[in-house]
Amino acid sequence: MSKQIVFKNPETDVNLTLDLDKEFIVVFGKNGAGKTTISRHAPDQDCVFNTDFIHRNIYVETSNGAADNADTKEAFSGLWVGETIVKLKKELENLKMQNAEIVKLKTSLSTSILKTFSEKGVPPINCSEIDKSLETISFVKSSEKSDAEIIKEYKGKLILKSSILDEDGLQQAITRLKNNELLQLLIKELKSNAFLNEIFLTNNSEEKDVFSKHLKTYDGIFKDLKTYDEAFKSKDKRKEEQWIKDAIELHETADHCYFCDGTNVKDALKKWKSITEAKLKEEVNSIIKYINNIEKTIENILKHKDSMIKIANKSVQTLEKLYRYLNIIDEKISLRDEIKEDIIFPAIEKDELVTEENELLKNVQSYMFKKYSDEYEILFLLLKDYSSKIKNKDSEIEKEMNLNAESITKSIDSHLEDLDFDKELKITVDKRGNEKKYKFGFINSSTKISTLSDGQKHKLALAIFFARIENLDLTNKVVVLDDPIVTLDYRSYHAVKRKIIKLRAEKKPSCVLLLTCNIDYLYVQLTNLFNKPDITDTKMIHLTSKSITEVDYNIINYDDLSLYQNSLLQMTNASEFNLAASLNVRIYRMFLDLYLRIHGYPSNGNPKNEILSITGIDEETRKHLLDNNLYIEEFCRKTSALNYQLFETFSKTNEFITLLGFPSIIDKTTFEKLKEYKNSNVRELKYSGTNLLFLIIRRASAIFNSTDSKYKCIKDYLNHPRTQLTSSIVGVDFSDLEVDSM
Repeated sequence: MSKQIVFKNPETDVNLTLDLDKEFIVVFGKNGAGKTTISRHAPDQDCVFNTDFIHRNIYVETSNGAADNADTKEAFSGLWVGETIVKLKKELENLKMQNAEIVKLKTSLSTSILKTFSEKGVPPINCSEIDKSLETISFVKSSEKSDAEIIKEYKGKLILKSSILDEDGLQQAITRLKNNELLQLLIKELKSNAFLNEIFLTNNSEEKDVFSKHLKTYDGIFKDLKTYDEAFKSKDKRKEEQWIKDAIELHETADHCYFCDGTNVKDALKKWKSITEAKLKEEVNSIIKYINNIEKTIENILKHKDSMIKIANKSVQTLEKLYRYLNIIDEKISLRDEIKEDIIFPAIEKDELVTEENELLKNVQSYMFKKYSDEYEILFLLLKDYSSKIKNKDSEIEKEMNLNAESITKSIDSHLEDLDFDKELKITVDKRGNEKKYKFGFINSSTKISTLSDGQKHKLALAIFFARIENLDLTNKVVVLDDPIVTLDYRSYHAVKRKIIKLRAEKKPSCVLLLTCNIDYLYVQLTNLFNKPDITDTKMIHLTSKSITEVDYNIINYDDLSLYQNSLLQMTNASEFNLAASLNVRIYRMFLDLYLRIHGYPSNGNPKNEILSITGIDEETRKHLLDNNLYIEEFCRKTSALNYQLFETFSKTNEFITLLGFPSIIDKTTFEKLKEYKNSNVRELKYSGTNLLFLIIRRASAIFNSTDSKYKCIKDYLNHPRTQLTSSIVGVDFSDLEVDSM
């Protein structure tokens, strides 16, 4: 059973039904007839091209013009996320959910650990040091067990050494620590800074290496920093920076500069690029921040100098020396001086009591942490495992999306090229945010949606749509194209036609539904139909705000002359004779216009004036032409004309044409046939037959005979000799006229 589209016209509230019982259905109708409403009620919304598709997936119209926003970017990305990426993203989401559960458990455990240490009045153990130890433990997560089972069964491998053996020993150690609060304060402050912690409490050398590296970095850039300060010492720093950036651009391809009198331009460019890119400032600021953090910690300790010197004299004195050393480095950096080797790092002296107290604290912390150790360890290892898997899955998604981005770009650009769009698109993967997304831009970075013309924007939207449905299985799907050629040029009409033909041939949807109000495009799209022996897979629908009517597609296979000639051949009764006679006014004017064009006369739309303008005929011929013109115009469309008067219009039309030098278009046999209807009866206005040709003429007559002002514009248009009735009345809404449907 074929699909249907059932909808209500929003303007008239009339319920209408469109049967999708052909492979190709063309619906034509004027603006407001309900074409977009049909597209919004189509059964397969992922295969619909209309303004909703454009404004949902590509751009929106704002007061500042067309632009994409967060919603269109999200929707655009969703167009290209195929089954593989959807599967990978689901796997990633599952990993993140499992990871979140472990994070909750670890957060809860950390809270319990902190609470235990707080209740005992002991500084909490440094978990970052514990984590470093856990990094070395190998762990392979079982795929057969749940996380809960793994956590429950896990036996820790981390060894925490402590001289404390039981709770009594713990209490004694805690009491001793509390009696030495000042010493604990010193240890706490030293531990708060990695550099000081390393110097006074551990035997590592990592932070010393970091410190040394910072100083070496500064020594390598201090001369460039001086140049930077000199270059930008004025108040208008921004102006100077721009001046230098402009100079860099001018020198980019030069090997020698006569103005600068420089031959080593490339080295100069490298230097000035480094300066203007602000990397020097970033590096020196990083060094200053590192040193200032050490100085601030020492300042906090030296606030208690008078008290601390009594219990940690050596350590305090060393801190003072270190502070002075750092001050000197600070000053050197501010003056942009080199830090020479004569600035000697102070010798480090520390008190055994500080070392002993720190060791005691470590023993207390290790003992207290032991009861949490196994759970903390497995949670850390699980998080590490999930982190690795999430990272790998994320990379897998990115790799797949990058591969797809290349093919998507190629596909869209191919469609854009077909549509004569002169800008190249580029699809990339946007890594910002929680989830990777596709985004589009143009190769030329200055091109934005807002800079495109309406036609270019529409071509872009069409190309994206056609590229999109290439990735879909269209079996049993209905593809809808709502005014695909709106704002497009004539060349694009043929490009869109080819795409629809290719779409039907290769993707084989159950139905392609084309909605349009453009009769010119309708001709282009349907031209090839009439060369086919069987076109039963196609139908045409005329849509009005109140009705859906199937139309014989042969209506567009005629022009007005072939319509006229065939009506003479197919005429069987008086009403058809009357209708055919109404065409005489068009036919004689058509040949007059052709004559004027052949002989180079301008056409002014007034037959009498046009005849008077002709110089290549004698006056007798001119008089006959004027008389015939007057007669034909008077009786052809006159509702009260008599049949013998209508017969004369045929005779005078044929004579008019031959006077202009064209061959006769009505032969003797046809004239004999026409004589059958030559009588004094008044012409019949109604037509009850079904012949397509006469139904077309009847519709045209209804327009010419109507006194309704809304038909004035189309009446004037149809009166022009180069306008074809057969094409022009196809999209006219006749619901307000008493005309039999075609």
